[in-house]
Amino acid sequence: MTLLLAGDIGGTKTILSLVEAQLPAASTQIHIQTRYEQRFSSPEFFDLVPMVRQFLDAAIPSLGTQPLPETACFAIAGPVVNNTSKVTNLGWSLEADRLERELGIRHISLINDFAAVGYGVLGLTPTDLCTLQAGTPRSDAPIAVIGAGTGLGEGFLIPHPEGHQVFSSEGGSC
Repeated sequence: MTLLLAGDIGGTKTILSLVEAQLPAASTQIHIQTRYEQRFSSPEFFDLVPMVRQFLDAAIPSLGTQPLPETACFAIAGPVVNNTSKVTNLGWSLEADRLERELGIRHISLINDFAAVGYGVLGLTPTDLCTLQAGTPRSDAPIAVIGAGTGLGEGFLIPHPEGHQVFSSEGGSC
């Protein structure tokens, strides 16, 4: 099993989760289990590093040991370019390589929060969906994701021979 750190980093709140991921031998489906999760008020911190350190220390009683995530992915409310981001409404400047050094995590990825939603859409089952208007789905059509948050989050998925390509957009940011 692999211990992963996942984060939804927003201008008002941040949710951090430690999850165990396992790919069973005869399966292509990854099994994940949330081991610990905590919500923070983002403006109470000057940077992501002290928040993550506080989170990892707070997880010790629940896990029985100091968690050492092998990798982390943070979904950021705002543009992400070359694994860096200036978080909307916070002024935090995040660079994945700096976070790796300061947190001692081997690999950290920063992605836009609506790119993360796009990847999540791919894992939905028919029972997760609510039809607003009946239609005939096309497997070769793009998929749009739109939602309110710190701004108006937007993203889209384009069919690709190996699945889908996921793209974020900051069309609703001010």
